[in-house]
Amino acid sequence: MKSIARLEVDLSNFGEKVIENVKKAQRDTAEVIWQDVIANAPYNTGNYVSSIEMSNTEYDGVTIKTSVYTDATVTAKASGNTYNLGRLLEEGTSPHEIRAVDAGGLFWGAYDDTGNPIIVKKVQHPGTIAQPHFLPALNKNIALYRDNIRKAVKEAK
Repeated sequence: MKSIARLEVDLSNFGEKVIENVKKAQRDTAEVIWQDVIANAPYNTGNYVSSIEMSNTEYDGVTIKTSVYTDATVTAKASGNTYNLGRLLEEGTSPHEIRAVDAGGLFWGAYDDTGNPIIVKKVQHPGTIAQPHFLPALNKNIALYRDNIRKAVKEAK
């Protein structure tokens, strides 16, 4: 009977070691993906890039999860809708209208012949070209992820 109990303990320890190794492998790979996302993200003021984060690696008994994400948002005042800035940049936007809501109008840096700023109530935005940086980083590192997971399992034996 002792040998059966011992075998169960050994398998349990093996399972825990595999889980810890896989968590580390996933965290290490996510770190590389995170750095690639940051390196390829659109950069204007740096605020967006600094909003890109990596979560802690968590295990819920079934799934090991690590996320690379941004919580940066933009809100359309006219509709009140809030959008994830990362998704807008990643996928681009279609043409849309922008209306002045809180201000008396919109100023786009143009001046009339007398030097006065041109103020308008609405403009037709042409849309934004997609600037993918999350999906390319993920795709670039899929082979690394698989290799890291294989190695983590092998080292747990």
